[in-house]
Amino acid sequence: LRDKSDDNWPWIIQHCVSLLQTKSAAKSLQMEAIQVLTAIVKFYFHVIISTWQKLSDVYCTYMASLPEPLQLHALRLLEEMGKCLSSEANKEILSSVVDHWETLLSGPLTHWLQEGHTCPSSCAQACSVVATMGSNVLHNLRLPTRVL
Repeated sequence: LRDKSDDNWPWIIQHCVSLLQTKSAAKSLQMEAIQVLTAIVKFYFHVIISTWQKLSDVYCTYMASLPEPLQLHALRLLEEMGKCLSSEANKEILSSVVDHWETLLSGPLTHWLQEGHTCPSSCAQACSVVATMGSNVLHNLRLPTRVL
């Protein structure tokens, strides 16, 4: 996942992503990394907007399969990203935002939505993530995904 475009990220994002990529990192460090990424998305999205897709890829690649306690924090990251994207989903980035939601709804997010009986907290958080999609994005999803 590391490539030249990651060099555009601030060092703190690079460090957090490297902690998530390292399987031997302590779970507490991974949780802190996710919380820092969430704060960056929430308060500095305008700074990272040009590379937000890479952060979405980080979720799908490294965080989607985390155990529930860490997954709750990862889902909060997606919720903040969804809020920011819904306010920024103009014509220039709309297609990439729709692709982001298509990817999430075709795999990682759907898993947590369907695991409500075993992981109710993650299911509730996943519902909060979906609620940030916005009508503009919803109307541009493919029909099978929209029906989901």
